[in-house]
Amino acid sequence: MADTDHADTDEQDTDAAEGVNEQVTDDQDAVEATGDVEGDTDTADDDSTAETDAQDDDTEATEVEQLKAQADQHEQRADALAHRLHSALVAADGRLADPDDLPFNAEHLDDTDALSAAIGDLIARKPGLKAQNVTGDVGAGKRGSDRTPPADLLKIIQG
Repeated sequence: MADTDHADTDEQDTDAAEGVNEQVTDDQDAVEATGDVEGDTDTADDDSTAETDAQDDDTEATEVEQLKAQADQHEQRADALAHRLHSALVAADGRLADPDDLPFNAEHLDDTDALSAAIGDLIARKPGLKAQNVTGDVGAGKRGSDRTPPADLLKIIQG
């Protein structure tokens, strides 16, 4: 009788398993037919969400590109202004005839001693770049009080 009970139990387990399998298969068929699963959102919502995400990604990419372009423009402008400042500092020193003779160095913008030393070194290596200051009498132009009075036409006519 123990064998019979055991056999009956096995049959019931098998029948129960087949019932569960049939229910799972029926549920899968229903899902395939309707396209709906419990707990899932509507596929239309998924599509619109995906489109919105794609648009957000495109917008963010465009904004990033615009910001990079602006940063490049600002960097170019900053470099140009740094070069102009360097030339102005060299010209203000007055020891070089042409401020562009001293190559740009960013350290010169912050350290006036380094700028002065660089100008002195350049003049020592190339004395022809030194500013020429003409002083003294070069023998040209008006001199002293050898001025003649302006001509008086009335006296000339009267004789």
